[in-house]
Amino acid sequence: MTVSELVPSRYYALVGAIVVTLIALAAALFDWRWLLLAAAAGLASAVGVRDLLQTRRAVLRNYPILAHIRFFFETIRPEIRQYLLEGDNEAVPFSRAQRSLVYQRAKSVEDRQPFGTGKDVYLAGYEWINHSLRPVHIADTNFRVMVGGNECKQPYSCSVFNISAMSFGALSANAVRALNKGAKLGGFAHDTGEGSISRYHREYGGDLIWEIGSGYFGCRTPDGKFDPEKFADFTGSYELGPGQTRTVFADGDKLFIERKGKKEELFPETSELFFRKGVEGRILFRHDDRDKVEALIDRRNNEDVVWRKMK
Repeated sequence: MTVSELVPSRYYALVGAIVVTLIALAAALFDWRWLLLAAAAGLASAVGVRDLLQTRRAVLRNYPILAHIRFFFETIRPEIRQYLLEGDNEAVPFSRAQRSLVYQRAKSVEDRQPFGTGKDVYLAGYEWINHSLRPVHIADTNFRVMVGGNECKQPYSCSVFNISAMSFGALSANAVRALNKGAKLGGFAHDTGEGSISRYHREYGGDLIWEIGSGYFGCRTPDGKFDPEKFADFTGSYELGPGQTRTVFADGDKLFIERKGKKEELFPETSELFFRKGVEGRILFRHDDRDKVEALIDRRNNEDVVWRKMK
């Protein structure tokens, strides 16, 4: 019988940690400094045994200890790609070259680069502008489109260049001010996103497009009014297992979740999906057949952890 038949390879890390712990403890009888290695290996062994016994995550159960390495690299994957692998002209929605251009202009730093371009001008889809041999005079360079026909009570002359939807909940007050001031200076419109209109949107007087979107947390009656009963349905205690609970509560017109003794505000992306600032993953509220909230789903690292609402 081979070693791989006796112990599956996915358990090698756990078995190795246990073996190192035992050897280090035996060696510590002769030299106490081996206790340092025994403590480190023992801690890794304890983590591996806990991974093996828990039932929440299949990856941890099947690959004790090793799965934590995978989660670690998943966490730093965006940084690795951004700083080590990504080219200057790759990635969406904006490349590093485009971001650098914005940073330089925002700081009034010289943004022009000599000696041609860093792009491959022979690639399919490359675009450029040639000088015209017979230029045509354009009387008005302020390109606009009229929104609203003859039956519209208040038609609007909309610029073809506008600021796309970005919710106030995902931006700072200064960012909203900067966007709206740019809209005012450029003569175009500023879409509010689903975060509604804040006082910062109105400081510089730029045109606004109010995106009603999914409504306030999706808590609206059929005639568009705020529905306190739907809002209250999000609140309550959610249980993962015995002794493992989370509480969602309202404070005024804001929604919070209590996690490890800390209060974290929930910001809506849709009527059922929320995010927390500085925390990876999303919070999803699942409804039953009666349209009542029955569970809270903590979605992160490509896994869903379901917390059922306590009655």
